[in-house]
Amino acid sequence: MQSVLVHFDVSEQFVLLETFVSSANAASRSVKALNEELFEGQLVIELVVFPPAPGSVRQYIGVTIKSIKSISVRAGVTYAFLWSLIQLMDSQTVRDVSEELLGSTPSEMLIERIRDFRGRVELEDGSEVEAQRLQEEGLGIVEEIIVQGTASALGAPPKQLEADTIPPALGYELRLAQSELFASALEDRNIRGISFREDEPHPILRSQFAVRGVRPLPLRPEEEEENWEMSLQQLRITSPVFERDEPQRKWMGINTKGATVLFDIMDSEFWDRLPLKEIKFSDGSRIVVQMATRVGRRGPKERRVVRVLDLDGVKLAEPLDANALASILGEIKGRPSDMQDELF
Repeated sequence: MQSVLVHFDVSEQFVLLETFVSSANAASRSVKALNEELFEGQLVIELVVFPPAPGSVRQYIGVTIKSIKSISVRAGVTYAFLWSLIQLMDSQTVRDVSEELLGSTPSEMLIERIRDFRGRVELEDGSEVEAQRLQEEGLGIVEEIIVQGTASALGAPPKQLEADTIPPALGYELRLAQSELFASALEDRNIRGISFREDEPHPILRSQFAVRGVRPLPLRPEEEEENWEMSLQQLRITSPVFERDEPQRKWMGINTKGATVLFDIMDSEFWDRLPLKEIKFSDGSRIVVQMATRVGRRGPKERRVVRVLDLDGVKLAEPLDANALASILGEIKGRPSDMQDELF
């Protein structure tokens, strides 16, 4: 567990209850926003508030990563969990946002640790003890990303949170959290300054509370152009989901490029045959699928398997034609070459 610190510089050793509540809410909103944007909302996070030590007005909000939604609890410390964790950590969005919030040097150090962690997972022999150790280390890195990002966002100048490298929805949520905290602190006349790191030599002074306490304008809804792109993909399944109505979990597999892919299966014939034991999965089963990927300005946003074509070399179905696809997904926009790009 790692903690977000909110350190109140006060003239007397107390703060109003409303201020403590607002700061906890602000940290919670920031943590959830970072989870949603950086980690696709896949982290199950537990937040706790620790009481301040006697004579101190420091509030600690503990952050613990409990699990990943796409991985069954029964998976424990298997390598499917570790690979899912790496895929969530090692992304361009994590690099962009961490560099904007933390600065280039801390960001580079953090990314280097992620890459080192990935290398050691790749070389590991698969022992349960080592997997447990690596899982704890990996979760610790993710908690650090969340905690450092939250602390930096709460104390950042408002314009920094509106930078082009920060996705608008994330920037808005972080500014909303910041404004809630500082608007509440402005009402508490006992508070002279606030900092978010241990022994911070330059806390944010009361004279700056008003600027940070201004509530951001709601985001204008963007009519972002999104297309469904079709492809045939071969996937090695690392985490199946055998219950059809399981909205909190997604199938997970590794494609031929070595990337982890999260997806839903919409193929009704596949689901009808699964309980009849006509389809049998084994450890590391490989499937060939007709995949529809919803792509927006920042890349893939959703993946749906519309047809399972092959399981471990056994042919199950033919690809759907354009008319069938249109009835499922609406207008499909994709190049003919998409149907071959990722199969081999």
